[in-house]
Amino acid sequence: MTTLRDTIRHYTGKVYVRIETAADGERFLKQAEAEGFRFSDGVLPSARPWAKLFSLTPDGVLSYATFAGHTAAGANAVPVLCYPQDFGA
Repeated sequence: MTTLRDTIRHYTGKVYVRIETAADGERFLKQAEAEGFRFSDGVLPSARPWAKLFSLTPDGVLSYATFAGHTAAGANAVPVLCYPQDFGA
C-alpha cells in the first residue's frame, strides 16, 4: 500500500481527499494517524469522525474541507484524490 505522504508529495500545497464510505473513512483516519497526520489543533485523526472530503498538507496537517474547499473540489480547481483508489490501497 502506498502511503498518504508518498502520494501527496507529488503535489504543491493542499490536496483534497474524497472518501465515499464509512469503512473507507475509518481506514483513512487510521492510516493518517499512523503516518503522523494531525488536525491543526493537535487532535489525533481517530478522535474525530470521518467526512466525505478532507484536505492534507505535506507538513502533516489534516483538515475537514470548508465550504470553499467543497466548492473548489467540485469545480476541479484543486487536486482531488479518491481514497482508497488513488492511494493504491
